Amino acid sequence: MIGLEFENTSYNQLKIDFDTFKGNIDKVRLHEISSKMFEDLYIPIGNSKLYLKNLANIAKIDLKTICINVFDKSNIKSVVLELENFFKNFSFIVKDDHTIICRAPSVTTEYIKNILKVVTLHFENLKIKYRTARNFFKKKIQNVKYLSRDDINACLKNFQKKLDEYALLAEKLFLDKKKTLTIL
Repeated sequence: MIGLEFENTSYNQLKIDFDTFKGNIDKVRLHEISSKMFEDLYIPIGNSKLYLKNLANIAKIDLKTICINVFDKSNIKSVVLELENFFKNFSFIVKDDHTIICRAPSVTTEYIKNILKVVTLHFENLKIKYRTARNFFKKKIQNVKYLSRDDINACLKNFQKKLDEYALLAEKLFLDKKKTLTIL
């Protein structure tokens, strides 16, 4: 590590992303629904896709029920369609122009598959963040004029080593959670 500001920020961001992933994975349980299961779901709006957490407030009502309050009522159909597509055996009730009540089913094979999709989604999002971080770091370090090619390569190698450590820990968490969910 050379001590450049973006270098420290990049290393810290790897840890923050890992800790967020770990927190999200820890909150996924079979017998209890969590708002975290819904937050990172992409919803197609117009020509783009947005996280559900950017389109609505998501609150837990009880162990099996989530309330989703969509900010813009014109988005409610897109949200419901994507929820029904992703969580196939959940029940969704649109209460008014802004509110969706989501009820998790009893634990079945289908329900476990849905939970595994959520866990996989969190893991895939982390991998995307890590690829983005690596590309950002590479671009930034190559633009530092006073570093030699050897210094740049050493920095890239160190960053990749740290990224690989976090990716390995994340994969272990992912596989452990997947194993736990499929055993039940």
